Amino acid sequence: GSINKWDYSLLASIFETEGFSASSEPGQEDDDDYENAVLQGNLAYNLNQNARISTFITRQKSTFDFDNPVNSFGRSENVLWGLRGDFVLLDEALTLKPQISLTDSENISSGSSVSTTEGRSINVFLDSEYRLSEMWTLYGGVDYQEDDAKADDYENTRDKISGFLQVGYAADEVLFLTLGGRFDDNSDFGDKATWRATANYVFEETKTRIFGTYGTGFRAPTLAEQFGTFGGFAIINP
Repeated sequence: GSINKWDYSLLASIFETEGFSASSEPGQEDDDDYENAVLQGNLAYNLNQNARISTFITRQKSTFDFDNPVNSFGRSENVLWGLRGDFVLLDEALTLKPQISLTDSENISSGSSVSTTEGRSINVFLDSEYRLSEMWTLYGGVDYQEDDAKADDYENTRDKISGFLQVGYAADEVLFLTLGGRFDDNSDFGDKATWRATANYVFEETKTRIFGTYGTGFRAPTLAEQFGTFGGFAIINP
């Protein structure tokens, strides 16, 4: 909804299953259940036609209960809060989108033993777009993230900083080309440079689209993927 210069939204959802069996062994069928609840809110204020500030929060909680082969129970809870800006400058040639977010998480699982993992992630991001001409556009951004995780027998902090730059070309709304590069510096896995090129052509008569992309990529595992409550792999590589 909207009130004067304010925009707002609220979303709530619950997904629940019960009466299914996680065991397929004859004679060992059981009554298992899973539940996931999400509550999300957004509030934005329009300073003027070219400036907007918004805040958002999301709370997600899920639980499961499996009886066989070992009575297992798990609970996961995540809270995400963020602040975002949208600014159009220089006669609408430059667009800036800064954002900061904080995520707190807790995961508990029990089977033959009880295990707990807590984590916090801070992310600061800036995305920009600059229109050089009718056909050429320059895209760029920086991203900083710091992760903290603590388990029963483990505690670690990891940070990374990334930057990307991409140039785009558009001709007569039928040909679109991009070429870009990205640099990632991870405190645990070192630095890596990657690149990507794309081509997109639209046949005007039929609106058929041909798209192709080629490049390289890099993604380091998260702390949860390596040491998470629900089964991590400490030796996993990027």
